[in-house]
Amino acid sequence: MAIERSLVVENGEDLYSNVHGVGTIILNERDEILVGTELQDKEMRHRKRGQLSIPMESLKLFERNDENALIRASLSEVLSGENIDVIRRGLREIGHEGPIALDEEGTQGALVVFRWIEDPNIMPFIAATPEEFSDLKWLDQGSLLEHGDVRRYVRPFLEFARNSGMLNRMSNVEIGALRGFNPGTYHRYRELFGDVS
Repeated sequence: MAIERSLVVENGEDLYSNVHGVGTIILNERDEILVGTELQDKEMRHRKRGQLSIPMESLKLFERNDENALIRASLSEVLSGENIDVIRRGLREIGHEGPIALDEEGTQGALVVFRWIEDPNIMPFIAATPEEFSDLKWLDQGSLLEHGDVRRYVRPFLEFARNSGMLNRMSNVEIGALRGFNPGTYHRYRELFGDVS
């Protein structure tokens, strides 16, 4: 079920009340995926230094029930004031889904899938917090799945996207959530809130 612009309710319950984070798959025209390297150990976030990962972000409470905020959160690791104009021009949203079961313990996440429609030989994304997540590059899906040290939840997010057909979709619609968006202001605003737990 796609996230709506406002609170999503089914049978009187918020469907996203148990969603803790968002995984982000960004494909280029060769169907390679944007990945980076984790540079900090954060046991509670199932993150270890040196692991390969797609961008993943813990959500703030207000991001769980607002479509635009979810999309902005999904890009927070790879978007800054330096590259926002380039990203607005070349990034298209394919879709977003959630909640997605990520493990047997009941951890749930949301997934946002984008496609970079410009030159796949350039790297337009910038590590917004290079002390935490850096070394961004394009990697083919097979190499990502076969890599020996991948952050937990990368495989469930990728498997969901593959099985649902999200990776085969195309879009030529600009991302409304990025119109007038200032990444620096949003990063500072997010810091005022704790992560959902």
